[in-house]
Amino acid sequence: MKRLTLLLLFWLAGVAQAAPPDSVVRITSHGGSGTVIATGDGWSIILSCGHMFRNVGSKGIIIDAPWADGTLNPKLSPAKNVGIKLIAVDHQSDLSVMLLNHGPMPYVAPVAPPNFRPGVCWSAGYDNLALLKDRGGPAKCREANIVRGSGKFSYTRESPWHGRSGGALIDQSTGYLVGVCSAYTSGNRS
Repeated sequence: MKRLTLLLLFWLAGVAQAAPPDSVVRITSHGGSGTVIATGDGWSIILSCGHMFRNVGSKGIIIDAPWADGTLNPKLSPAKNVGIKLIAVDHQSDLSVMLLNHGPMPYVAPVAPPNFRPGVCWSAGYDNLALLKDRGGPAKCREANIVRGSGKFSYTRESPWHGRSGGALIDQSTGYLVGVCSAYTSGNRS
């Protein structure tokens, strides 16, 4: 995990952009979501869960990302083959990092600094890979409240829906990414 953390800190140096939930992308090839955590001229870094990359062989990565107007509609938006590379996977922490050879992206949710204490959050992701019917995107977004943490994992009162793997937990007041959806146990789903 130290290597993944150092890699993230290296890529995030100097990045400070606004971060609405529109920073969440749909990873159609692997059935999940991810979050743009840094971007620049010709590149973007996406953080997601690691379990999407178990036993997938050499399957290519396909990402749908929101346009500046907030829509994500493959029927209206021309596809770009820009190249996506899986940089790191940490199965123990259930995290993955991808490099997208395109940028800058219009929305970014930087990873929260160490010892940051989030308040009310947004839980955002593409549940079952579905697009919102009214706009062709963006990700489904619901309020979420962190109720407890245990080491590297946090638990929210509101459970995510099935298929939100890799989705974002974003602090509403700062736009910082404070968590990546890994699983849910029971209870209400948002």
